[in-house]
Amino acid sequence: MLGCCIPRDPSKQTNKLINEALERDRKEMNSESKLLLLGAGESGKSTVVKQM
Repeated sequence: MLGCCIPRDPSKQTNKLINEALERDRKEMNSESKLLLLGAGESGKSTVVKQM
């Protein structure tokens, strides 16, 4: 009856919370894209960024 209100093993709950946070971060990283624009000055790099 003890485990009804209080988790029996706090390390399992901590591990579960950490794993859930890692999974959220992994999904967020997979949905994020980065773009490196290279070019000389006045070649339109800022214009491309503004149009996105």
